[in-house]
Amino acid sequence: RAPDVALLDVRMPRLDGLDLVRLLHEARYPGRIIVHSNALEQPQRDAYREFDVDVIIPKLAALGDVLNAIENAIR
Repeated sequence: RAPDVALLDVRMPRLDGLDLVRLLHEARYPGRIIVHSNALEQPQRDAYREFDVDVIIPKLAALGDVLNAIENAIR
């Protein structure tokens, strides 16, 4: 069974966040996707939205905000 939520960073060692979101989309991942990023320009945000990312949350967000985003995504 797939996880209910995937919490992704934009920069990862072997794969960037957008590539992983593309792979999840192609695999018909049924869960919610939250991208955790320091700074995304509008074109990057738009690219993530094209692949049905549910939430984009800044890295400087408080832990409570991250937890709220996760809780809201699984409701």
